[in-house]
Amino acid sequence: MPDGPAGRDPAAAPTEAPVPAVASADPLGPAAAAAPPPGARPAARAAKAGGSARASGVGRALWRALPGDLLGRSIVRLAGARVTRVVDVEGIGRVDLVEDPRLGRWLDRVSRTPTAMTFGRVVVARRRLDEALVRHEAEHVRQWGVLGPLFLPTYLAASVVARARGADRYRGNALEAAAFAAEAGPRAVTVVCEYDTDRPSGSLRA
Repeated sequence: MPDGPAGRDPAAAPTEAPVPAVASADPLGPAAAAAPPPGARPAARAAKAGGSARASGVGRALWRALPGDLLGRSIVRLAGARVTRVVDVEGIGRVDLVEDPRLGRWLDRVSRTPTAMTFGRVVVARRRLDEALVRHEAEHVRQWGVLGPLFLPTYLAASVVARARGADRYRGNALEAAAFAAEAGPRAVTVVCEYDTDRPSGSLRA
């Protein structure tokens, strides 16, 4: 029998050594290797929640500011007045007080010639307000924050309802009733800063 591959004894053919299985470096397998590290998902959820909260805060600010803050600041500018105090009211936040006799000319044109009126986060007043009146107007700030551009029509509707019930259209107004109740309430009022309006720059009072 001739030599060569065709004439070799099959039994004598070399056998290939089995390749040993290589253990995965990841004891939990490929699926675990693709999984995010511990804490990554909670961190991602927290970041997403933070972004949603910021977007929600911006939305609430725009809801109140249009037209509330915008209208209030327009009245202040037309009267030539400036913010006199910025206060922080517990549970409500920042309130800008504009206490200037020049605003009296505008307030005199409003029914009942009020001492002060609130537009968004801006309170326009003909004189310096005591703490009870600050709490009263701060309640209207809270209402503006909830109702936004619907505040003015809601306020007018509440006056109509009060009149239809035989009550005073001002004192019987549900929004005013809440504001009067807030005057003696527990909300703390903290002055954040006070401006010296006697100076042209309206700089902070020392």
